[in-house]
Amino acid sequence: MVSVVRQSDLVWLPWKNGAGQMADAAMSAERTTAGDPVWRVSVAKVEHASAFSHFPDVERGMMLIEGERLDLHIDRDALLNVRAHGPAVTFAGDRPTRGVPCGGGITNLNVMVQRGALHQRMIRWHCAGTAWLPVMPGGQTFVYIERGQLALAADAHRVDVGDMVCADASILVDGAADLIEINIWKV
Repeated sequence: MVSVVRQSDLVWLPWKNGAGQMADAAMSAERTTAGDPVWRVSVAKVEHASAFSHFPDVERGMMLIEGERLDLHIDRDALLNVRAHGPAVTFAGDRPTRGVPCGGGITNLNVMVQRGALHQRMIRWHCAGTAWLPVMPGGQTFVYIERGQLALAADAHRVDVGDMVCADASILVDGAADLIEINIWKV
């Protein structure tokens, strides 16, 4: 099945700890023992330095989609920098983490998966023409449009900046766009 989540349809809610705002783009119906989705793809806003919500047994992946930089202070010692147009960072959702936006507020794209049950990967790439979006067997693929526009070859739906394609089977797309591809698959 293929669906499109439009940026205009996102519903913004407080973080689990109330320190920021987030909007789910997609999540599994299956839950972890802590009651969280087994996997989740969301967009979050960090306007000021704040603690991140605690997610037991969850691995997180993150990329900036707006803003300059987000410094992640993990366990008070480790520092990860999430940079504009940079690669994804991954970190444990159950370690104390504080996010500090640099140069103003930021917006990030997140993927969270249950540790030991699922793998996740986030990559940036440019589509110039026709391309297949592969899906791992039993997995999910999500494609966030950073710049440009895509058409889904099967039904000619247009997907614009800020929209996300969700697929559980490989699909053919066409267009010129900068993309963030998220893959989730079983261990």
